[in-house]
Amino acid sequence: CRVVYNNIDRYDPGWHAGGAKLIPRFNHGTIRHNEFAHNLGPGLWLDSACDGNVIDGNLCHDNEGPGIMVETSRDNLVMNNICYANRNSLSGPYRDSKGALAEKEISKNRIGPLRLLKLYHAGDGRGIYVSSAPATKVIYNTCYLNEAEGICVEGPPREAGSEKMTTRDETVANNISVFNKGSQLTLHQPAPGETPTASDHNILFAVGAVLAKYGWQGPVAMSLPEWQKTSSQDAHSLDTDPRFAMAAMDDFRVFPNSPALGAGTAIPEADHDFFGHPRGKEKTTIGACEQPAENYPEPLWQSLSITIASDRR
Repeated sequence: CRVVYNNIDRYDPGWHAGGAKLIPRFNHGTIRHNEFAHNLGPGLWLDSACDGNVIDGNLCHDNEGPGIMVETSRDNLVMNNICYANRNSLSGPYRDSKGALAEKEISKNRIGPLRLLKLYHAGDGRGIYVSSAPATKVIYNTCYLNEAEGICVEGPPREAGSEKMTTRDETVANNISVFNKGSQLTLHQPAPGETPTASDHNILFAVGAVLAKYGWQGPVAMSLPEWQKTSSQDAHSLDTDPRFAMAAMDDFRVFPNSPALGAGTAIPEADHDFFGHPRGKEKTTIGACEQPAENYPEPLWQSLSITIASDRR
């Protein structure tokens, strides 16, 4: 189904509303092949003990907040989703839970150039946000051109009912997170004795932005070697353009010579891609789309680069 243009009454998306907010205890469900777009707030939001769900093959874009948010819930699988062009919340009039309308100013301390802030925060317009949600798997997703982080797995200890929720036992693998304006990947930095998030076989690529961040208050990495040294993660990940077929027209398949092809590792839970095509048995394509785009012209920028190189010779 299509979940679009919701929250026209402007309830505060920080607490009460968005495209679809499932709270509490939406358990063992499957949310597959939906579009969440142009909503005032997160596109899809699972909150408070929504456990054991599969979020698969959804298109989440142009929301004022995260494309997908999983909060204080456990054992969820987020796979094969495409999340792009989600943006940060704006200051303006919002309603509280009783319907009262008041002006809300987005804090200047939360959004701003990294060099001016003591605490890095790129805003809430993330592609995928896993917030204090243990044992979540984020695999085979494509996150592109979001205003905040592409993928963020972070959050302090919290409670959902009687259960304590922490950011632990997470997996982030086989994702494309590129050209986002915040960091391409933010992972929780574990305290001594905590198990770190396992992250590998991703494509991370930043232009004029942070590549990765180890905790909201932790160090910034501007390159993949720096990130690998800081986090001890992403040993097999790539820092490169995935070469989408036509992202400007929402085609996030990759070209036949994309570095994403065959660079992923098979994960048993994901035997199909965004379109339902089968995944490879051993080596797979990184990102939401397994099969490359055929019969597409080469992008103009590559033709120009070849011409420039020829002229220099």
